[in-house]
Amino acid sequence: MPIPHGVYTPVVTFFQDKAAGYALDLDTQAKHANFLADSGLTGVVLLGSTGEAVNLTQKERVSLVRSTTKAVRDAGHKDFTIVVGVAQQNWSEAIDEVNLQAEAGAQYAMVLAPNYFAGTQLTQEGIIEWYTAVADAAKIPIILYYYPGVSNNLKIDHSTFNTLAQHKNVVGTKLSHSECSWHGLLALDPENVKNDFSVLTGLGQMLLPCMTVGVIGAIDAVSGAFPKTLKRLYDLSVLVRDGKGTPEIVKEAAHVQYVVSWAAEIVDVFGPLGTKELTRRATGFGRENGSRPPMSGKVDWTDWEKVYKDISDLEKSL
Repeated sequence: MPIPHGVYTPVVTFFQDKAAGYALDLDTQAKHANFLADSGLTGVVLLGSTGEAVNLTQKERVSLVRSTTKAVRDAGHKDFTIVVGVAQQNWSEAIDEVNLQAEAGAQYAMVLAPNYFAGTQLTQEGIIEWYTAVADAAKIPIILYYYPGVSNNLKIDHSTFNTLAQHKNVVGTKLSHSECSWHGLLALDPENVKNDFSVLTGLGQMLLPCMTVGVIGAIDAVSGAFPKTLKRLYDLSVLVRDGKGTPEIVKEAAHVQYVVSWAAEIVDVFGPLGTKELTRRATGFGRENGSRPPMSGKVDWTDWEKVYKDISDLEKSL
């Protein structure tokens, strides 16, 4: 089952306040997901890095996926794609998580590579064996999640991706790093193309250039606050990629990319807390300082007001 093309939001996880024990706010989670679906996005990634999955119990994670999936389906969004993040180090636990989430409604599992022993005893052969075991047992297709920044700077070789791309249950990868050439090397590789192995960038600030080298879309945190802007950037990028970009279209695409790239700096600087505050300010979903310990703190917006205004104005114009 190939990955649908387009923009996905790696959604934040909404929590209630301290008085409520920082319990999951499933009502807000559902409303935000439907807001994104109504805005024309392709889907969401629940419980990714932005979603603070490591701060949830397995029972909470399954509950979040089940309730969010039900909410978007009940609202009539039958084609809205549900991807779930999986970040267990042990392959048995990873398989268990994938299959529990499949039963809860997830259609794809975005599985982070094991990384505890990165740089010491973790070999490319070991990565292949680990992912193969997960893919063999998974009830839904696997997306390889490559994010060196949260993975002990784990290095996965091009040849490792090529080997895993041959597995019938491995359908693509999300690359959360800024090497556009690496995106192209994987997306345009003839063997990967033959195997319907798709590449998604995890950085909306790279969407326009990466789309020209075979990337099928983005899993981008800014889209949770400004979905129409990211959808517009994707649509313009498709036109440019397909040779249909008039000078006016190319100019608009470059402008939208510029605005998105600046907004993405907020995410880069402040992480999930910044993403939550960006989402709260733009959409009204969530609460100030809305994370669960140990995530804590407020975001200083002093230097970011112009960036916020520029993308807010763009969103309102669409």
